[in-house]
Amino acid sequence: MSPILQKRKFSVSHFDGTECPDFLELNHKETNETGYTKMKTLFKIIIIVALVAIAVKFSGVTNLKMANFVTHGVIKTMNIGIDEIGLDKEACEEYAKSIIENNMIEGMSEKDMAKEIYAHIFLNAYIESLPDALKNTSIISRLHNSTQNGIDLEDYGDTFVRQAAYSMIWAMV
Repeated sequence: MSPILQKRKFSVSHFDGTECPDFLELNHKETNETGYTKMKTLFKIIIIVALVAIAVKFSGVTNLKMANFVTHGVIKTMNIGIDEIGLDKEACEEYAKSIIENNMIEGMSEKDMAKEIYAHIFLNAYIESLPDALKNTSIISRLHNSTQNGIDLEDYGDTFVRQAAYSMIWAMV
């Protein structure tokens, strides 16, 4: 076997001469398992969202955003910075409550708004923790760019498919 292809072992010794475990190998193994678990979870989320999108498309459900716009004529919007709220469901619920109490956004329940806020924060934090090779794929980089720009809230909520995705993330995490 070529010397380049041979597995190299490094030993680390304490000052007294006793050998330490090979920390480079242990850390590499843990990193791979963690990356694999994160990738597996992301694929589960993507598959569930795709299945919901397909079900909605074939069940005849229309884009609720357009229906709400036609009914009311004006849609208020607001943007929340992605770092304004931590990844905490209770904090998202409190933030949603204050938005509704101040009439900044209408037509959404506190729970639905909290789910949307939480899902954006969760996806941003999750994508930030992925390896660069995964972050650079087209679908993940699109999601990442979307979440980094903050959380856009609109009167009467997001599209039905996105609301379903927010509810799934809320329930799964």
